Amino acid sequence: QSFDSWVSGCNDNNEFVGVSLGHGGGVIWDIDWNSAQRLGSTVVGPNQPQAISPTRTVVGASTDRLALSTATAWITSTLPNDNTLTSKNLGNGVATGINANAVASITSFVGQPAQRRAGLSGLQGGVPFYPILPGATSSWANGIDDQSRLVGGTQDAGGTVRGFVWNMGEGYAQLQPTWDGQGMLPHAEARAIGLDRFVVGQSYAMVAGQPVRPAATVWVAAAGPRNLNRESSMSDGSAPPQLTDAVAVSHTGAILCEARASDGTRHAVLLTPRSGGRWNLIP
Repeated sequence: QSFDSWVSGCNDNNEFVGVSLGHGGGVIWDIDWNSAQRLGSTVVGPNQPQAISPTRTVVGASTDRLALSTATAWITSTLPNDNTLTSKNLGNGVATGINANAVASITSFVGQPAQRRAGLSGLQGGVPFYPILPGATSSWANGIDDQSRLVGGTQDAGGTVRGFVWNMGEGYAQLQPTWDGQGMLPHAEARAIGLDRFVVGQSYAMVAGQPVRPAATVWVAAAGPRNLNRESSMSDGSAPPQLTDAVAVSHTGAILCEARASDGTRHAVLLTPRSGGRWNLIP
């Protein structure tokens, strides 16, 4: 409708969620439907969907009159062109992911937006649960897998950011940053998790409060960090643009990255495993 729109998540059924200003906020796009489905709000403000499950449950955030963010789930129909919709409040903050067991990853804002806490919230009811992450003065959740493993970032009192994986049974594991041609990168953050604790994200340094030297990073199971720039190539064998961030991973191990070319332009790059479909076989 000649308005801006952008996508923030998709599922295995070629269904996408995002924002369309022409539709007044959050929507679902489905290639089998005739039009986009609007997502209502549990409060009164606009909404920002972040993720969609295979059963068309969408999570994200709504905003109220006071500009306060509420983690929200929208439960939709899987029938074509059925716009039936139920919305649920999952707590304050924003929901960033949803797994097959109807558990959402959320980031709560405690007092101020800078005081964030990573947690879980079930769509079946109950109060959100916020795990204790050792040494963290602030934490945030970026994703969740079907075993309810949370991934995201933590910040300690000294300002150092580290990625993490947390699960009720397995506990907490900190994800260390990788290195580049100039040496070790001080900070890291996990963006998404796939099968078998396959985690992707970013490592970076900070200069004058701004991130520099960003590098797309992968952590496979309990192994250490790996800089994807060191082991990736284009399909013709040439070097890819500088991979600055790994933002999503599929169940087959394909990694979606952000990249920056030598002329400064930004690109989307899809990496696929080249050795038996398993990244852990690549040296």
